[in-house]
Amino acid sequence: MGARGRLLAFNVNLRSDDLEVARAIARAVRERDGGLRGVRALGVRLPSRGHVQVSINITQPDRVPLYRVLELVRAEARRWNVAISGTELIGTLRLSDLLETARYSLGLHGLRETQVLDTGLADSSA
Repeated sequence: MGARGRLLAFNVNLRSDDLEVARAIARAVRERDGGLRGVRALGVRLPSRGHVQVSINITQPDRVPLYRVLELVRAEARRWNVAISGTELIGTLRLSDLLETARYSLGLHGLRETQVLDTGLADSSA
């Protein structure tokens, strides 16, 4: 029996049907090809949806935050002149990952867990 560390998995959907663009973006972000540490990525075609996607696993989310990976994907998509149509979280993520992303994306540098209504309510009912 083995165990692995925490894994954060998500997909980035591109407004394109060009598989080579998705593959190029995946190469730019994944560790194996010189991208970010602990990141695995591949480009896949989704014919039923009519677009391609970059499928990403972050195997070291404590060292490489979600927002950093997504920003690199965004930069590469701009380089290829392709828009991002959305993202998908596969499985779960910790509240701390979500807060860190909100701090970066929204500029809420002082955001605390207690400011999230649902966590504040959970604390007060205990």
